[in-house]
Amino acid sequence: VDNSTAPGTLTNTADMTFNGSSGNASADVSINQANPSVTLVKSAAQSMIAPATDVGTTSDSYTLTPKVLGWVAGQEEISVVDSLPTYGGYVTYTGVSVSSGSPFSNCAITSNQLTCSYTPTKGVYDPSLGTITIAFTVGNDAPAGTFANTAYVTVGNGGSPTPSNQVTVTVTPPPPVLGITKSASSPAAQPGGTDGFVLLPTVSGWVYHTVTISDPLPQPYMTSTGSPVLSGSSLPTGSTFTCSVVSETVTCTFTPPSGGVFSPNLGSVTVPVAFSGSTPAGVYTNTATVSDTGDGSTSMQSSATVTVSTPPAAPSVAPPPTPTPTSVAVPSTVPTGGHFGTRWFYFLIADNGIAVLEISRRLLRRKRKA
Repeated sequence: VDNSTAPGTLTNTADMTFNGSSGNASADVSINQANPSVTLVKSAAQSMIAPATDVGTTSDSYTLTPKVLGWVAGQEEISVVDSLPTYGGYVTYTGVSVSSGSPFSNCAITSNQLTCSYTPTKGVYDPSLGTITIAFTVGNDAPAGTFANTAYVTVGNGGSPTPSNQVTVTVTPPPPVLGITKSASSPAAQPGGTDGFVLLPTVSGWVYHTVTISDPLPQPYMTSTGSPVLSGSSLPTGSTFTCSVVSETVTCTFTPPSGGVFSPNLGSVTVPVAFSGSTPAGVYTNTATVSDTGDGSTSMQSSATVTVSTPPAAPSVAPPPTPTPTSVAVPSTVPTGGHFGTRWFYFLIADNGIAVLEISRRLLRRKRKA
């Protein structure tokens, strides 16, 4: 009996004839096929996923290949079930399809569970079931970790489910993308004046290690005048962000929580500074660097410039010129005194000319009476 022979009863009848007489005898043989061999192979298109931080999702898929070797009786259902992992909500299932010629025509995903079934109308030997493909996406904010699952195939009403191999997908986020923008509170200053720098660091992606900002102030003319001021940050529980100034170098450190954090908002850092009174005129450049060597990020820098100019000197005021004496020749015929009518005149001769003194008779009379 061939393995493909349908289960049932095989009747064999023998006929005999002798001396004009005939007869026959029959015997029945029951053909019972063993239960079919059932297997289910599951695979992932990408067992390692590195979600890109600059796109919404990264695509992947599962492929299920069920096989049934042997006889399947008519009206015996073949079903495939797969409870799909969601990885904390970061995995979304977008559709299911079957290969050409597959008898599964009613595959569907409901509440993250795949169900496919096929019921032959009559017995079938070694049915060709094709493949089932489950498409899904992983969010770009998915953290590092793994998710695994197992599918099941069942043959026959009330049959026991046969598990597939377990498939594990590993999520490995890329290093976070760092950025920093630096600006001066005022682009111009004077010796002995004050100013400030504003740092705007950015982190895009999952952070599991320390992020550091280093900002050495230009020496020897610039010094910090107080602690850096942090504002506008939004940090998760368990993380810290602190800044300090040591030896005129500003250092800020962000420490993420133990499970990491996605794209933390570090806000801004304002650094107050002062220029010494002996600062020469010129352009002073201050450069800040943000780095995360633990996560393998590329360090980034940003610079700001301040132009120092000395104030203009007060204009000098020249003293008024000293008049130059002028010699006047006195004619020899000029009398030293005299009178015209009621007025007396006296001439006083000096180096700078002749002064004429007029004395009225009335004044002379008063002197005489005195």
